[in-house]
Amino acid sequence: MTNQPTPARAALIDVTIKSLKASGVWNKLDALWVMAAADSQAAGLNWKSTSFTLSPVNSPTFTADRGYTGDGATSYLDTQLNPSLGGLNYARDSASFGIWCLQSAQTANSVAGFVGTVGTSICPRNTSDQATYRINFSGATITAANLDGSGLFTTTRPASNDVNLYRNSTLLSNSARLSAAPENGNLRIGSAGTTIFSNKQVSIALAGASLPASEVTAVYQALTAYLTGIGAI
Repeated sequence: MTNQPTPARAALIDVTIKSLKASGVWNKLDALWVMAAADSQAAGLNWKSTSFTLSPVNSPTFTADRGYTGDGATSYLDTQLNPSLGGLNYARDSASFGIWCLQSAQTANSVAGFVGTVGTSICPRNTSDQATYRINFSGATITAANLDGSGLFTTTRPASNDVNLYRNSTLLSNSARLSAAPENGNLRIGSAGTTIFSNKQVSIALAGASLPASEVTAVYQALTAYLTGIGAI
C-alpha cells in the first residue's frame, strides 16, 4: 500500500487473512479484492498476490470503506484476471467467483464477471427480484428468487455438471448446467461484458477454485468481521 494502514486496520487485515488461511480458503484463491479500503490505491490491490491489480476504466466512483460504483454505462474495474489463460486455481470444472454488495436495491444488469459465448456473472437482485448467475457455461443465466441484494454472493462450480449460488452462507440455487471452457476475457467489476454495465456498488470480490459450502461460510464470516471492523456493516 502506498499509504500504510492504521494499526487498527492492519490488525483487521491480518485477522482476515489468518482466518481464511485457517479455513483452507486462502490457498484456493487467485484473487481477493477488498475495495472497501481507506483509499483508492489500497482498494485496487489483490490481497492474495501482486498480480491482478484492479484497473479503473472510465472513472468508476470510489468511496472510502465502501467500495467502487460504476455509472451503469461505461465505467468498471478491470481485474486483469483472464480465466481462459490457465495457470490459475480458477479452472473449467473447479471455479468460484463472488462479490459483496452493501446495498439491497435492484439493478438491471449483471454486476460483475465476463460474458461472451460462455459466461461467468452475478446479479444479486434484478428488477424481477431474482438473483442471476452463471459460471463457465453458455446460454442463459440461472435465476433464483431473492428480495435482498446485499451481502456476499458466491457462485461455485465444483464439477462439470454442478453449479451453485450462495447468498452469505445460504444456498440459493443449484443446477446441473454443463461446463464450457472459460471465456477469453478479463473478469470485470461493475460490468460483465462489452455491453453489460451496472451502477451497483461493490465492496469485495474474489475468484479462485471451487469452494464447498463450509468454505463459503468461512469466507462470509471472515469478511463480515472485516466489514464490521471498518464500520461498513
